[in-house]
Amino acid sequence: MELEKILNEVKEDLKLMPSGVINGASYIARRKHCGKLCLTIGGSEKELEAIYHLTEAHGVGLRQLGLQERLRISKKEDIDCLSFMSQDFAAAGPEGLLRRLEELPSVWTLIQLTRGFEPLENVVPRTEGNPPKLKNFHLTRMPCGTCETERPFTVDCFWPENFDRDPIDIYWEVKNNWKIDKGPAGYINKVRKKATELGENYCRDLSMSSFNVWRVLMLGKLIDADLEAEIRTRLNYILGKVASNRNETKISSRQRYLIYLLAEGSALISEEEIDLGLNQIVANDEVLQDELFNEILAIKTCYTQLPSAKRHAVILILDDHLDLIPWESAPPFDVHPYCRMPSVHFVHLGYRIHRNDIKNGYLEILERETCFYVLNPGNDLPSERIRNFLKTRFPSWVGVINEPPTPNQIIEALASYKLFMYCGHGTGSQYLQSQSIMKIDNLQSIQFLIGCSSGALVDHGGDIEMTGDVLQYIAAGSGCAVAMLWSVTNTDADEMTMEMVNCLLPSSPSNKLNTRNACTAREPELLRAVAHARKCAKVFTNGAALIARGLPAKIVSEKTAL
Repeated sequence: MELEKILNEVKEDLKLMPSGVINGASYIARRKHCGKLCLTIGGSEKELEAIYHLTEAHGVGLRQLGLQERLRISKKEDIDCLSFMSQDFAAAGPEGLLRRLEELPSVWTLIQLTRGFEPLENVVPRTEGNPPKLKNFHLTRMPCGTCETERPFTVDCFWPENFDRDPIDIYWEVKNNWKIDKGPAGYINKVRKKATELGENYCRDLSMSSFNVWRVLMLGKLIDADLEAEIRTRLNYILGKVASNRNETKISSRQRYLIYLLAEGSALISEEEIDLGLNQIVANDEVLQDELFNEILAIKTCYTQLPSAKRHAVILILDDHLDLIPWESAPPFDVHPYCRMPSVHFVHLGYRIHRNDIKNGYLEILERETCFYVLNPGNDLPSERIRNFLKTRFPSWVGVINEPPTPNQIIEALASYKLFMYCGHGTGSQYLQSQSIMKIDNLQSIQFLIGCSSGALVDHGGDIEMTGDVLQYIAAGSGCAVAMLWSVTNTDADEMTMEMVNCLLPSSPSNKLNTRNACTAREPELLRAVAHARKCAKVFTNGAALIARGLPAKIVSEKTAL
């Protein structure tokens, strides 16, 4: 009862906060505190309420900014999109969250990583460049669409105490050292080599050290629906058999869903981890644990296609400093499609804006669409190779090469072309202020922002939310923006860009060009093309920097009929 009283008091504090002054720090801390209290109280209803509070702790400042711009534009077709912040959803509590998820494509899975509530963070000063420590975080899995056996749940993850450093600290160092470009060449190469080794070594073990057995929860739905159905039927038989033998055995829908996910990801974990997972899912029931353990081992042996089975996209929602970490490059996630979004609100907004073009979970872009590119606008980078590539491979594309574009050129390109490519320093905000992006009334679908730290968020110190130019694209309604988490070298950036568009778009024998790790087959799914392009980088750190922010997209010859 004491916890319930505290929870109600914190919720009352939230109600008293003026909606126009929801500054991140205080609001986020209260939402995380509510989430922690709900999970401590326990029960399925409280877990769902906890998840609601945790979702509300993400993208707070950006949501206000996005709402203000949408209201400013106030186009008729935009009014419906405003519901991403309206009473219908955001203020409707846990039920509003469920309604959001039900509206989204059933093949999508949202996975949210939220750092745990730390009461001292709001009162202890933190300087810029001194990231907070990762002690514990919530892994929240939110399946989309309507499926009675799949409901949102969250598990707590703890960074191992015996590790000298946590991943936030590691990748903060990697990011800072990789951007060093002043001093003797030997010194720069030495620092970058050390940063690359550090980043690669930690990334190799990142999924195990961060999630242990629960790394299976980070995987998307199996594309092979028949395979998924067979596995779940076998597990249902075991659960039904044990339940019929012992009337007191009851399996909740949450436990059942966790068992499904454990079995579907069993090819990627050890027998010891399967046993550990079952011990946590069905604690205090050794008979059921043994039955399920044997069945999951049989599934792991029988379905040899599981290790390489394709999966649907996962949309990652990451707490500010967790966004520093290249989760998409960590095995076993590195071969699967992932993208990032600031919060569930922006996933919903993106879906509402683009829903007429989203079919089977993909934002469809016609392959005949022309791209507008801005290539080496500062005229201070080697650009001959990628220039020749674009001219030869895509002769119909248009753009600006070796000279700065005007702000109006960029605005017109972003509003008129489904594809936009920028290859230069940073995000291009030196040619068009990032605030101007949100004022574009009709921002088009896909942007390739190939520049150092073009997809990075900026730490301002203290408890101020991190910001980034790329988030302006998301708030303005971009379908997806491919960008870089940190600084990259020119050669690998060009290589990844060429490989990405080379396998994304169709070609004829006359214009198909070979790149370093040329794709043997076309890959029309944007997120898979991004995952493939990462492998083309000579330097691991360059490849790990390539990420996508937005929604899953696909290049198609014709739009899918309704």
